[in-house]
Formats: sequence, C-alpha cells, structure tokens
Amino acid sequence: MVRDTAGIRAPGPNADPSLVGEALAAVTAEFPDIERVSDLYFDDENVWLTIVEPNTRNLSRSVLWSRSNGLFTDDEEYLDDAEENSTFPISDVHVDAITALVNGLAVRYPSVQIDFPRLNVGLSYDLGLSWRLDLVDGRGTLATIFADLDGTITAVDQGS
Repeated sequence: MVRDTAGIRAPGPNADPSLVGEALAAVTAEFPDIERVSDLYFDDENVWLTIVEPNTRNLSRSVLWSRSNGLFTDDEEYLDDAEENSTFPISDVHVDAITALVNGLAVRYPSVQIDFPRLNVGLSYDLGLSWRLDLVDGRGTLATIFADLDGTITAVDQGS
C-alpha cells in the first residue's frame, strides 16, 4: 500500500552524520586505548555511545558528545554477558559510509526525517552488525532501513 505524503513535512531535522566523526575523535583523544564500543547513535545535535574499557572487557561507560558541550562521560558500569557479546570494534564505524547513506536518503526523500541512525548488534536482528535508520514523517514512522557498515541497504521494514 502506498502512503500519500503530499503536504506532510518532516517533524524535525535529520540526524547529522558529520557529528559521528567529531565525536569519535573526541572519544579516542580522551580514551586513546578504547578499541570496542556498543550502541552508537546520533541525532542532529548529539552522539551517544558506550565505550568498553580495554583492560576490563566487561566494564563500560556511557558517553555523550555534542559540538556545543563537548564530551560527557557517565560512571563506569559492568556489562552483563549479553551486553559484552554485543560490542564491536570502533574501527568498524565507517563515518564516510553513514554520511553518504544519510545524505543520500535526505536528498531522495526530502519530506521525511532520518531519525536516530543507530549501530547496535541487538537491533540488527539476523543481518549482522547493521545501521538502523527510521524514516519519519508527521504521522509517524514510514519505514525502518537496515544498512551494512559500508552503507549498502540490506533490508527495509515498512511496518504495518
């Protein structure tokens, strides 16, 4: 079924993928030994991620970064087994690929908001580690797109 979106605008600004590279640079400058992360996501102003302490595999810390406020880190927490198995190398994050994907979608679908692209093993289902992006208009989510780390779209869930 085709959904008529004539005259409906995006509810907010698109997520800004240029923030991801800046955030990762700030994190690696502050924590140069960090090799693994989990649950990286961003909007138009902020990047959130969880970093894993390199010397204690099950010890993590939540991080928030924004251009206006810089880097904020939360207290350390212990990961449970499932969370520990859901980490991935920070080197797997290809900023150029997510930037190309988000910018390409924004050009192709100017009336929708690309909301909270997220890289999280638990949200990737059986697709392997994938980006998850929601396309939203004024009435709600139109589709959820899954893309490989290189930006190739692998699945589209149009919901019900």
